[in-house]
Amino acid sequence: MDQLSDLKRSDNPFAIITLVHLTAKRTKNHPDERFQEKKNITRSLYKQGLSRQKIIDLYRFIDGILSLPEKLDALFWEDLSRFEESQKMPYVTSVERIGIRKGEQIGEAKILTRLLQRRFGIVPEWASEKIAKAEPSSLEEWADRVLDTPTLDEIFADKL
Repeated sequence: MDQLSDLKRSDNPFAIITLVHLTAKRTKNHPDERFQEKKNITRSLYKQGLSRQKIIDLYRFIDGILSLPEKLDALFWEDLSRFEESQKMPYVTSVERIGIRKGEQIGEAKILTRLLQRRFGIVPEWASEKIAKAEPSSLEEWADRVLDTPTLDEIFADKL
């Protein structure tokens, strides 16, 4: 456990990445504990005085690895906003922008799914999984194909 304490105190990005991976493994089936750890790790980034860009880059990684169920994710964002406000952090807009992008991606996925349902009926599980894992650029490309492409397989083809 001494190593975990050292990792938590370090401002070395590789130590933070290692800490996040170890935390992800340890909290895999414990969402409440993961929520608490994600909160602590994120707050530590601010307290270490890292540059704005380092915080943004590390947070993107943390958010991807320490994913939370929807309700806990919402609580996490509320807590982070309150923390930033109380600390008068200059990074508020950056973290908010990350949240906005994430929200836009979720919205794009929902719209694409709805378009596919209206065009083809029930959307198969494989298509839903592909949509859930997709980058925004892929979601946009697939949405553009919905009206002009005759089959689901062709919509999701790598190149047309």
